[in-house]
Amino acid sequence: MPTEKGPVELVSIGTTAREREALPVKDAGAEYWRQLHTQKAVLISESMSLSQDLTVGDHVNLPNPFGAGWKIAGIYHDYGNPYGQVLISERQKQMQWLIHTGRASVAVNLKDDVNTQAFVDRMETRFDIPSSRISDYTTIHDKAMKLFGRTFAITESISTLTLVVASVGLFFATLASEFSRQRQFALLRCIGMSGRSMAWLGGGQLLVIGVVSGIIALPLGILLAHLMVDVLLKQSFGWTMDVIYFPLSYAVTLSCALIALLVAGAWPVLRLIKRSALASLRESS
Repeated sequence: MPTEKGPVELVSIGTTAREREALPVKDAGAEYWRQLHTQKAVLISESMSLSQDLTVGDHVNLPNPFGAGWKIAGIYHDYGNPYGQVLISERQKQMQWLIHTGRASVAVNLKDDVNTQAFVDRMETRFDIPSSRISDYTTIHDKAMKLFGRTFAITESISTLTLVVASVGLFFATLASEFSRQRQFALLRCIGMSGRSMAWLGGGQLLVIGVVSGIIALPLGILLAHLMVDVLLKQSFGWTMDVIYFPLSYAVTLSCALIALLVAGAWPVLRLIKRSALASLRESS
């Protein structure tokens, strides 16, 4: 529907628990669901709230026959919708106008023992409905999940490969740096430091550096993710999304980095202590 601030989609919503669970609410009042169905209240999309600077508790004016003074009970995520969208309870009397003038659709829940294809064939014959206008949600859902599954499988494989390459690169870069310190380790051995102590010294220094770096890097990475979602997405596309944390992935990444540092720091020392102290000192000079 055209409004003073651009076109707006008006969509009705029922009162069932499944409809409420399927609605990705971003921000809402304490009793937004009750307000939606018992008061003059609506839910609006996030893109509409951002473009018109609206928030929960504000009032919005809708075209006739809906009128003015609709309270915003909540805001929900709506990705990729170029228009503002308003959800109105099907209990509102104005919805009769929308039902008779808008695009109507019917959803049918079938029992498990019902033959879906036979039911679709009967619908096509009985109501003369083209097959292109009848969609099987289960088939669409299965295809979508397979597509997402393949997409995220590729993403996960790339992430694993990136972690392996980064760990190997970190190992060899650290190893080259540690080999440049052979003279210092040879001097420590000549003054009587044991091989075990030298190994702990070489690996422990890098381990501490790695832990401190991880403590600094993880919060900065999370902060960068929030900036991407709350600033870049909001400014570029007019919507945001929830930031989800993956503690196990963070722990695996940090563990791989620390293991690479520990091995790279201890290996040159272990190689050094297998030779005589004087020979190692002469070779590193």
